[in-house]
Amino acid sequence: MRKIGLLLIICWANCYSAMAGDLERAFKYLNAGEYEKALQSIREELADEPASAAANYAMARLCSSRDYRKYNLDSATIYINKAMAATPLKPDDKQTKKFLKLGVRDFTIKSLYDEVNKLAFEKATLGNSFESYDHFLLYSHDETLNATATDKRDEIKYEELKITENIDVLKDFLNNYPKSKKYEQANTLYEKLLYEKTTKPNTHEAYKEYLDKYPTGPYVKEAQAKYDKKLFEAFLKKNTLGDYLDFERNYPKSPYLAAVQDSIYSISTKGHTAADYDAFIKDYPRNKNVMEAWGRLYDSYTANATDSDYARFERVYPDSPLKDRLTQDKYLAHLSLSPFKTNDKYGYVNTATQTMILAAQYAEASDFSDGLAVVAIDPCTDSCLYSYIDKSGRVVIDKHYTSAGDFDHGRAVVATSYCDGSPCLYGIIDRKGDYILKPQYEEIQSASEGLYPTKKSIGYGFINENGKVVVPFMYNDATPFSEGLAAVQRGAEWIYIDNQGNQVFDKAFDNVSPYSSGLAAVTANDSAYGYIDKTGAWAIQAAFDFADPFIGDTAIVTIRDKNKKSKDYGLSFRYKIDKSGKTCYKLLNPNAVLPRTKNSGSKRRKRKN
Repeated sequence: MRKIGLLLIICWANCYSAMAGDLERAFKYLNAGEYEKALQSIREELADEPASAAANYAMARLCSSRDYRKYNLDSATIYINKAMAATPLKPDDKQTKKFLKLGVRDFTIKSLYDEVNKLAFEKATLGNSFESYDHFLLYSHDETLNATATDKRDEIKYEELKITENIDVLKDFLNNYPKSKKYEQANTLYEKLLYEKTTKPNTHEAYKEYLDKYPTGPYVKEAQAKYDKKLFEAFLKKNTLGDYLDFERNYPKSPYLAAVQDSIYSISTKGHTAADYDAFIKDYPRNKNVMEAWGRLYDSYTANATDSDYARFERVYPDSPLKDRLTQDKYLAHLSLSPFKTNDKYGYVNTATQTMILAAQYAEASDFSDGLAVVAIDPCTDSCLYSYIDKSGRVVIDKHYTSAGDFDHGRAVVATSYCDGSPCLYGIIDRKGDYILKPQYEEIQSASEGLYPTKKSIGYGFINENGKVVVPFMYNDATPFSEGLAAVQRGAEWIYIDNQGNQVFDKAFDNVSPYSSGLAAVTANDSAYGYIDKTGAWAIQAAFDFADPFIGDTAIVTIRDKNKKSKDYGLSFRYKIDKSGKTCYKLLNPNAVLPRTKNSGSKRRKRKN
C-alpha cells in the first residue's frame, strides 16, 4: 500500500511538472513571437485545465498581439474574462507560485483585462454605430465601459428611430432594451407615433378606437377632447333636430351638450313665434334654454307693454316662472315717464306727479316706447352711443349703438357703424338685443303694416319683420305702407305698389303722400295738389297749393290768394275740406304754411346719427 501511494505521488508530480512545462513553453514561445507553437501549448493546457488563470491569460495575450496573424479582440476579451474570473489568485497555492514564475499575477491579469477592453471599446467607438457598440457589449465585462457603450448605442439607435419614426422598430427597441437611458424618450416617441397612427383618419371613430385600446395612454385626455369635438361636428354637419336629440340622449356627459341644446333650441324656435317658444317649453323642459324661451314667450305676448298684454299672458300661463317680472312690469306699465334735463344731464320724472323717478344721469334720453327708452349713458363727443333702459332704470340692452330707434311690436332699428365717409349699416333687434337682422342696409325706416322701407346701394325695397326681402331693391325712394299701399319713386316719378310689389294702377306723379281714409294727396305737375282714390282716379281735382293727408273725413289744404285787387294778394290761406272737396271753413294764421318738399306728407323718418 505504501508503494502504491508513493507511485501516485510520483505520477501526480510528473503530471504537474509536465503541465507546468507546457505553460513554460507556451510563455517562452509567446515571448519569442512563435505564436503558432504558443497556441499549440496553450490549447493543450486549456484542454486539461479550462479554468486555468495562466492559460486563459496566455491565450488572451496571444489573441491581442497585433503581429499575430489571427489577431482577434473578441477572442482576447473572452479569454481575459475567464482569467479575471479566477482572480484573486491564492498566494499560498503551489500552482499560484508556479504562475508567479511565468509572470502571471493579479495585477498583470487586470492590466491585460483593461488593455483588451480598452482596445475593443476604441474599435467600437471608431465604428460609432449601434452595431459596433452592441457587438462590444456582447463580450465586455467592464462595467464602466459597458455603461458608456450602452448609452452611446442607445443614443444612436434613438436618433435613428427619431428620423425613421418606425413604430414597429421602436417597439422592438423598448422590448429589447428596457433599462436603456433612452427608454423614456423612446417610449414617449412610441406613444406619440402610436397615437398619430391610430387617429390618422381624424374622425371620432378613430379617437374612440384609441380610447378603447389604450385607456391609460398619455394621449387619453387629448383623444377624449378630440373625440368629443369630432363627434359633435359629425352631428353638427347633419344639423337636424332628430340627430341633435339622439346626441342629447346618447351622450349626456359630452362637453358639447350645451351647444347641442342650443341647436335644439335654435331649430325648434326658428320661426321666433310665441307658438314656437310655447312648444319648446313643453317639449324640452330639461333644456338649458327653457328660461330663455320663457323670456321670449313673455316678450312676444307683452311687446306693446299694455295691461291687456300682461293680462293675456297671465291668463294663458298662470303658472309661469316669470310671476315676479310680470308683477313689476305691470306696475311699471302704469308709470308715465318723461325725460327732463338738468345740469346737461337727463333723467325721468313721473308725468302725473312730476316727481323724479330716474335721476339725471344720461347724456341723451328719449321717450319710452313698448316699455323701453333709448339713452346715451356716456357723454357724447363726436357722436353718441345708445343703449336701452326699462322704467326701473335697468339697462336691458347694453350694446352701444350708433343709431337706435324706438321699439315697435318688439322690434327696433339700430346701427352699430359710424356714418362718416361711408354709409351707416342698419339692422333690426328684438327686446333682448339679439339681431333679427344683422346690420347690412344703408337705411331702414320704421315699420308700417309689418314692412320696413329699406335701402341698399342699388336702391330701395321692403323687408318684413324677420328681415326677408318682400319687394326687391329697385326704387330711388320709398314711403311706408299705409292702407295696404306704398309710394315708390321710379326714376323721377312716383307710383303706388301693393305689399307684393305690384303696381296697383298705371299712373305716376311728381309728388305723393301716404294713403289715409282711402285718399292720397298727389300732384301730377308739381304745381297743384289734389286727392286720388285707390284706383288712381281723381277724387278731388288738383287745385291746391299744398295738401295734407286726410284725418278721418277732413283734410287741411293751402290755397294762395290770386285776387290782384285784394290787399292780401300773394298770401296763402289754409282751409279744412271734406272728401267731396267742399270747403268747411277757413283757418286762422294764413301764413302758417307747411314747407313744400319732394315727398310731401311722407312719414318717412331719417335715423339719428
